[in-house]
Amino acid sequence: MNCNDCSSCRAGDRGSALVLAMVVVALVSTLAVRFSGQFLVAATQIENRLLVTRYQHYLEGAESLAAVVLEQDGLDGDVDHSGEAWARALPPLAIDEGILRMAIQDAQGRINLNSLAQTTQWINDTGASPAIRFTPMQRHFIRLLQTFEDHPVSEYDAVLLTEAVIDWLDADQTSTGAGGAEAVYYGGGEPAYEPSDAHFRSVSELRMVRHVTPALYERLRPCLVALPQATPLNVNTMDARLLRTFNALDTLEPLEASQVQGLLQDRERQPFPSLADFLAHELVAPLDIGRQQGTTDHYSTGSSHFLLDGEVLEGGVSTGARSLLHRHDGGVSTIRRRYSVL
Repeated sequence: MNCNDCSSCRAGDRGSALVLAMVVVALVSTLAVRFSGQFLVAATQIENRLLVTRYQHYLEGAESLAAVVLEQDGLDGDVDHSGEAWARALPPLAIDEGILRMAIQDAQGRINLNSLAQTTQWINDTGASPAIRFTPMQRHFIRLLQTFEDHPVSEYDAVLLTEAVIDWLDADQTSTGAGGAEAVYYGGGEPAYEPSDAHFRSVSELRMVRHVTPALYERLRPCLVALPQATPLNVNTMDARLLRTFNALDTLEPLEASQVQGLLQDRERQPFPSLADFLAHELVAPLDIGRQQGTTDHYSTGSSHFLLDGEVLEGGVSTGARSLLHRHDGGVSTIRRRYSVL
C-alpha cells in the first residue's frame, strides 16, 4: 500500500503541523512578552534618567539664583545677618509640572567640625585649665554637647567625645586624653573600620566617632557643618542654642537659655555691625572673650560660606539637594552638592 495515500498518515502530518504551529505561536508570544517587558523597563529607566537630569537642572538653576543673591549682598556690605534678603524665606517657584523650593542658611552660624582640628600644646594635660587646654572652637563644642535638656550630657562626657573628635581629625596614632580613639580602637569593633585622620567631608561622618550615639547625633546635626577649612562663627546668625556656647574662658559649662534672651532681642533690633560691638554687649563683655588670642579668627559679623537647600516637587515625587556655596572676591562657587530623593 502507498503510504502517501494513507489517511492516518495525513492526519498525523496535520497533527504535527498543528503542534508545531502552536509551539511557534507560544514561542512568539513568550518572546513578545519578554521583549515588551524589557522595552518597558528600558523606557522607564530612560524616563527616570531624563526626569533626574531635569530635576538636577532645576536645582542647579536654584544655585545660580542663590549665587546672584549672595553676590549682590556681598556688594552691599560685609555684615551678614538673618534680616537680609538671602535669609528670608522665598515663595515656591512654579516649574513645568510642579514647584521649586529653595532656602539659604549661613553655614558659619554653625560650629564647623573641621575647626576642631587645631589643638593647643596642653591638650593632653588633663589638669590644665580649659582656657589653655582647649581652643575656643573646642570649648564651644564641649558646651554645645551639654545644651540638650532632653538628652543630658555631662561636662566630663562632653570632654571625652571632643577628644575622640580631635583624634578622628588628626593624623597621628596617639590617643588624646581619656576619651580619644585611634585605629586600634576602631579596628576592634564590629564592623571594623579606620578613623578618617583627615577633615570631615560631611557631618554624617560624625556618627562613626567614638561616644557619638544616634540620638545625640540627631540633636547635634542641625548645629554643625563640615567646611573645607577652619572658619569663624558669625555672631549675627548663631541661633539661641549656639549663643549659649559662649562663656568665660576657664569654664566649659554653657550659658542658661534665659541668659541669652536679652542678647537675642538686642540682635533682632540691631544686628552687630562689628565684632567689637558684640564683645562690648552687656552679656558678652563680662566673659572677657576678647582677651583670648586670635579673637578675630574665631568670630565675625560676616560670612563667606552658605548652605542652599533646594527641592523639586513634581507628581508627588520630591527630589532635593543641599549645596555648599562659597562667596569670594571672584563671585560665588559651589563647593559640593548632595542629592536626595524622597
